[in-house]
Amino acid sequence: MMHGAAPLIQHEIDTVSFKREMVQRLRTTGPDLRNGTFALHRHQQTLPQTLVEGDMHIGNTYLLPDGSGGLLDWQLTCRGHHMHDVSYLVTTALSVEDRRAHEQDLVRFYLDRLSAEGVENVPTLEDSIAEFGRCLMWGGYIGWLTTPVVNYGWEINVMNHLRLTTAFEDHDTARLIAEIA
Repeated sequence: MMHGAAPLIQHEIDTVSFKREMVQRLRTTGPDLRNGTFALHRHQQTLPQTLVEGDMHIGNTYLLPDGSGGLLDWQLTCRGHHMHDVSYLVTTALSVEDRRAHEQDLVRFYLDRLSAEGVENVPTLEDSIAEFGRCLMWGGYIGWLTTPVVNYGWEINVMNHLRLTTAFEDHDTARLIAEIA
């Protein structure tokens, strides 16, 4: 998938000003982001795996009148690391301010739920936060650089790029990826 996506992503970087500026803000390039995404995949394949929805943004969720909810768009479902969906949803669904204020509590709540449901060897908060930060590589490169503005409109596209880029900087994702590359 990523080999076929690389030319599309580079085209988006080359032709959409805000995407180019976000990549420049991170002081990186499309090929470096691609290589970081490959490194992330190789690394996380060595860690415990679970079922991931694969495209876990707020647009792929729903709530029913009774308060229950669920997930839509299972076409990218695969085996992956537990922080893949958590990182992507938390980062794109919340404002930068709310993410900064609540992401550790949300990850802790997620890990507590895993324990409550009987999952053995639940990862530590520290390890999960590091993987949360590494997963931002996928969210930025595959998640939104592939997405043409017409798919979700200008505001959603720009906001998700801004949220992911800011989280990438907050977590020092470039350093976290360099540690595993």
